[in-house]
Amino acid sequence: MDMLTLTGHSGTIYGVDSTPDGRRIATAGRDQTVHLYDGETGALLAVLERHRDFVYAVAFSPDGSLLVSGGRDRTIQIWDALSGERIFGARANGEVAQIAFSPDGERFVGGGYYSSIGQMWQASDGATITLLEGHTTRLRSAAFDPMGGWLATGDSDGVVLLREPFTGTVLGSVAVDGEALSLAFSPVDAHLAVGSSTGEITIWDPVERMAITSWRAHSSGTLSLAFSPDGQLLASGGSDSTARLWLINGERLTSLSRHGTPVRSVAFSGDGSTLVTGGDDGRAFVWRVP
Repeated sequence: MDMLTLTGHSGTIYGVDSTPDGRRIATAGRDQTVHLYDGETGALLAVLERHRDFVYAVAFSPDGSLLVSGGRDRTIQIWDALSGERIFGARANGEVAQIAFSPDGERFVGGGYYSSIGQMWQASDGATITLLEGHTTRLRSAAFDPMGGWLATGDSDGVVLLREPFTGTVLGSVAVDGEALSLAFSPVDAHLAVGSSTGEITIWDPVERMAITSWRAHSSGTLSLAFSPDGQLLASGGSDSTARLWLINGERLTSLSRHGTPVRSVAFSGDGSTLVTGGDDGRAFVWRVP
């Protein structure tokens, strides 16, 4: 696969995301900054500085107009995705290690390493809509269903709570071995992929609460997951220093090992033509998906 290298961070890249059109890529760094890149050339467009500690997560709104970042400093910052100008910030109830936008772009959720309670914010002004309660141990992952039916949150006991996407009310749960480190909903059938600290990926039917298939994806933790926009491919990033592309039946298509360090985050562009990966080596790669 062809590759573009994005550099500029000093230290781990914890989070990556791409705008729907693939023209902007954002990265979240241990160096307390968010970087905004040109998705086609890899040119660094802006360094966004507002956080006062590690930045763990970034997410573009579904229309590509907003960028949200969250960090160890217990804040979320909202930026103009085109200019990089900060619009506003807000305090969180804990460290923000995960961010996920609702499909309509009106809400986003976040959760931290050391809290069992997540938070849902209003994208227009950063106001807290509700707290996401129900877990008894640390919240590790969060994802909205692109089809609008579900919100899911996972914890360090391997429990994944299935929630009503507007209120966060718990509707049911599933469970995996190890910690539920990563979550991703399929955009075509709302099936939920769960990546665990054991390296497994399990695909669940959230309506039936039934596991459809499961496979060993990495030799250690599956840190990140992302479905392609057409739902045909699933990307994973692992503690074993690889990013991998899968068919949804668990057949491996390719393994990307350029990082040489744990791959913390993976994200597809909106048209599915590129995959962005970020890792502990302080680099992000943009891979052209065949």
